[in-house]
Amino acid sequence: MIDLKKRLAKLKKKPTKNLNQIIRLAMTSVAVVTLIVFATTITAVIRDTLIANSKTATEQSVNLSYLYLKNYHDQLRQKGSIIADEIQQTGPNNRLDKMREIYQMNQDVVSVNLYELDGKPVMHAPLHYLTKNKSPLFEKEWYQEKASPYSFQFSLPHLQDLYQTVPIQVVSIYQQIRLDGQPYILLVDYDFDSVSDFLSRVVIDDKGYVYIADNEGRVIYHPFPVRHASEEKTSVEELIHKGDGTFVTENERYTVGHRTISNLGWHIVGVSYLEDSLDPALNSLYLNTMIILIVMLAIVAIASTIVSKYIAKPITNMVTFIEGTQTESLDEKITEQGFDEVKRLSFAYNNLLGRVTDLMTQVKEEQAELRKAEMKILQAQINPHFLYNTLDSILWMSNRNDNQGAAAMTNALGRLLRISLSKGEHLISLEKELEHAKSYLEIQKIRYDEQFTYAFEVDEGLENCQTVKLIIQPFLENALYHGIERMVDEGHINIRVKDKKDHILIEIADDGAGMTEEKLAQINQPKGLKQSGQGIGISNVNRRLKIYFGEQYGISAESELDEGTCVSIRFPKICDGNFEST
Repeated sequence: MIDLKKRLAKLKKKPTKNLNQIIRLAMTSVAVVTLIVFATTITAVIRDTLIANSKTATEQSVNLSYLYLKNYHDQLRQKGSIIADEIQQTGPNNRLDKMREIYQMNQDVVSVNLYELDGKPVMHAPLHYLTKNKSPLFEKEWYQEKASPYSFQFSLPHLQDLYQTVPIQVVSIYQQIRLDGQPYILLVDYDFDSVSDFLSRVVIDDKGYVYIADNEGRVIYHPFPVRHASEEKTSVEELIHKGDGTFVTENERYTVGHRTISNLGWHIVGVSYLEDSLDPALNSLYLNTMIILIVMLAIVAIASTIVSKYIAKPITNMVTFIEGTQTESLDEKITEQGFDEVKRLSFAYNNLLGRVTDLMTQVKEEQAELRKAEMKILQAQINPHFLYNTLDSILWMSNRNDNQGAAAMTNALGRLLRISLSKGEHLISLEKELEHAKSYLEIQKIRYDEQFTYAFEVDEGLENCQTVKLIIQPFLENALYHGIERMVDEGHINIRVKDKKDHILIEIADDGAGMTEEKLAQINQPKGLKQSGQGIGISNVNRRLKIYFGEQYGISAESELDEGTCVSIRFPKICDGNFEST
């Protein structure tokens, strides 16, 4: 009771909040956090939905434009083939009239032209067009590829530059044909305005648009050239590298769609102004959230005042009772009544307060004794097990009349026992633990007649660090008896001690017979291998590490049949001797 009073007195000296304030703060915090989480979630959902809608609209517009231009290309190619056939089937005297007829019958045909193979003009329709200049056809910037006798070549959209007419954007198609046994170039200019009119009507959301670029990234048609030059967009080169698809720019200002008409070398690009759809929706959401937050805070303030008084009053009375107790006797009872929880609290206080001090003392003493007894039991488990196997090895050597080997093994056993005893201490230096392991391997190497080799790899500066003793030998024994002993060829054991900054890792690896998945699962299960049969030493090490250092330390294993086994031992890095067992 005196100790409880002291604690209450210390709490009164510290700046703190009473229960009323805590309840109000808690209710307000829950309301605000709930609203923030809700608003954040809704914002993310709306944002994702708007982006998805923008991508869908952009993709649909680009696909629509792609289908239109693909159809436009097919129609031009089909019309060009018909025109070529008609001209080839017409005699030389009526050829010009046929070209004029073709011009007059096709509204989208700007001109029909015949050129010699060197690019010099032969005839054209309509006749009233005046040649703009005398430069050969091949010098035109839009004339990219040599005319083929097999199919029409398509130019990029360009201003008509063959004749002195009103500037008009055209697409030129040309093919090599034969007339009167001589090769010529047939060139037909088609009005591109129909395509421009179509693409200009393709609007994505409020301000989005579709434009066309070539393989070099140059824009060959754009409904808003000034806007294209002044605003930031994903470059066509980047889109070509990404391939066909719909993308959101890194700054999330635009949604960009891209499709390629490969046989034309045209890239259809759709641009949607993502920020125009995102910003208004998000701003509206933020405004509504602020309004809801203000209303909720007002409601919570009123509700928290009422609730806090109902909850806090009986608890405050109980605190006052405890603070006002003037005797060390634990017989005084609390009679506070209120809601069910307060009644139960009063009842629990009255029943447990008289026993709490004795009970805590008893628990501490029992826990301390339990730890000591458990450590002694675990230590006692491993020593007989180890001695049995070692003496069995010495007996085996004696039966072979190998007295020198038996003497060497007995001497090594003596060194092992001195380190094992360690004046009754549970912790020894890592250097002694490694010496213990080396002595054990020397004993077994004599017994196995050099059937295996071993190696130690120790990171610098770890020799003086502390560890629970006898943690390596059980795994060496397991590696020999259950791994290397079953091998026909010479085996190898590698002991690696690694510095992991906050802990030390010891790896014991062998190239022996390995173990089954069931056995490996037993070792790696949270409670460790059962303490029975051949697993007693392994379980002992695992349990001692966990008792002394904590549940986060212990052993784990990896193994494959006929490949070998690697056991990992982890324990804290203790190099200054300042450590208390958990």
